[in-house]
Amino acid sequence: MRILMNNKRGQFYLIAAIIIIAIIVGFAAVTNFYKKGGVEEKKIYYLANELDVEGSYVIDYSVYNSQDSTALLRTFAEEYGKYAGENRNIYFVFGDKNKFIVATYDEYISGTIGFSGTGTELNQDIHDKNFKTKTCDATKIDQDENCGLNSGSDTIQFTIDQDGEKIPYTFDLNEGENFYFIISQDIPGRGRIVLDKPTNEGGRIKLAPSGSESNDDEGGSKPK
Repeated sequence: MRILMNNKRGQFYLIAAIIIIAIIVGFAAVTNFYKKGGVEEKKIYYLANELDVEGSYVIDYSVYNSQDSTALLRTFAEEYGKYAGENRNIYFVFGDKNKFIVATYDEYISGTIGFSGTGTELNQDIHDKNFKTKTCDATKIDQDENCGLNSGSDTIQFTIDQDGEKIPYTFDLNEGENFYFIISQDIPGRGRIVLDKPTNEGGRIKLAPSGSESNDDEGGSKPK
């Protein structure tokens, strides 16, 4: 039992270390862009690239150390969302062809707080965050458990409700462990930017500001 507890503690510290290193490096890099403007936009691009790399690190670690990769990725998704999810929504899809997990880390307004006393009343929204997971097991008969998928399916479609519009994202399910993500953030003066790791494109990034068509060119329309 003590060995098991030590292993779990070691996994937590490993994932925490990966996240902290990624965030430190990321913040250091984006400061170099500051004088060029568009800092928030460049942060989200850097975060997307970091998620791609760090997710692969977690999978490699689980394989080399015979650990449960799905459990590690779930912990990674939750911890990464806490540190990097401010003012943005992050969605994760990970697992294999028979069983995968959809994890969401999004912001919501839980209430408001009012200030007065200077002759002017000010109401400030209170932002909170949700971390939710949904497990889809294609080997189960019940549709609520298998999410309508067939065992061994090569693709899954993940739909996000954005301002009442359902936006579908299709991901390949390759042999072994899969790890995909979607990051959504509203950038002042730029609109909504959605970055993902899409099908068959490795780390390609897709730019989809609100109010305009998405750019599907290789590499996306990254800021200069």
